[in-house]
Amino acid sequence: MDIWTLEVFLTADTSSSHETYNHDADIEHFCAPVVHPNTGETITSYKKLQRNPVMKKIWTKALGKEFGSLAQGNDLRKKSGTNTLFVLDHEQIKNIPSDQTVTFARIVVDF
Repeated sequence: MDIWTLEVFLTADTSSSHETYNHDADIEHFCAPVVHPNTGETITSYKKLQRNPVMKKIWTKALGKEFGSLAQGNDLRKKSGTNTLFVLDHEQIKNIPSDQTVTFARIVVDF
C-alpha cells in the first residue's frame, strides 16, 4: 500500500469498496503532539493526557468544550452546538436504518 499523505487521506473515497482503502488509517502522524511541561515527553494520545495528573484537567475540559460545540451545545460555555454529531443510546443504535452510514470519531491530539 502507498504511504498516506494528508492530501490522500482527506480526499479518500470512503464510499468505495476498493481493497486498498484503509478504514483504520493512523492519522496521529499528521497531528502536532503535546510536549509535557515538566518532563518534555511528546504525547500524541488523548488517553495518555487524560490519565496524566498534570495534564488531565485542562485536556478533559478542552475535549468537553470541543465535543459540546460539535454536538448540541455545552452548558459550561452556554453556547449552542452545530449538530455535527449525535450520540446514540443502545436502542437508537439498534434502530439505525440499513441505508444509513454510521461513522465513529477517533480522538487525536493536535495542539
